[in-house]
Amino acid sequence: MTAYGGEQAIDWVYDCINLFADAAAAAEYRLEDKKGTRFVRYKTDGTPPEYKVGPKALYDLLDKPNPYMLYDELLSLLVIDLLLVGNGYWLKWPPTDGKPLALYRLSPKDVKVVPGPYGVEAYEYQPEGARDKMVIRPDQIIHFRRPNPNSAHYGLGIIQGSGRSMDLEIAITDTQASYFENRADPSIIIQSERRVPPDIFNKLRANLRARSSGPARAGEILLLQAGLKAETLSPNAQQAIDRKSTRLN
Repeated sequence: MTAYGGEQAIDWVYDCINLFADAAAAAEYRLEDKKGTRFVRYKTDGTPPEYKVGPKALYDLLDKPNPYMLYDELLSLLVIDLLLVGNGYWLKWPPTDGKPLALYRLSPKDVKVVPGPYGVEAYEYQPEGARDKMVIRPDQIIHFRRPNPNSAHYGLGIIQGSGRSMDLEIAITDTQASYFENRADPSIIIQSERRVPPDIFNKLRANLRARSSGPARAGEILLLQAGLKAETLSPNAQQAIDRKSTRLN
């Protein structure tokens, strides 16, 4: 939680995701059958006798899943999709009952799950610029997803799951930026020994608003009419922080 509204910036989340993605893409994989017997690409003198030679077509598919990317890029994008949006999709091509010759990543934002009475009935894929939707059978797509207590068909990414926390972080960042844009002068009190006429009050309010209208106007000199006195609630930033801490405690 310290990454949101705390001591860390939001971009640290993306740095951490890249760390996971790079580590996963660089890690070695191994193949096993349903009984747990290990597969190897080929046997050598040091290969345990219980190991089997795996299917060459599968190794070739993993080495180069499609004509546009290698295995490490495909897996890196999968990790990014899973962590950011909670879903990752691989299309098995060609869409036949036989063994796929290629695996293509589908952009999660362009994929829609079509629910059926007993599960997923189909997937619809329509990227930007495509006029027609591609309808994909569930057995022709590999759907990776993170746990989501609110949906039976879509995963939940860390950004979506922490939306409220991110809103708080953004609000705190804006508040801190405005504080220093105004020369660490959070608010002032205008005092007068007598009643301020409406025209002077409106003019003074307009001047104060203009003074706090952005970094280009922050810290400008404020001219007051005779009899008016301006005092800051906190003489400096440190005392403002101390006052806030005192109120919170």
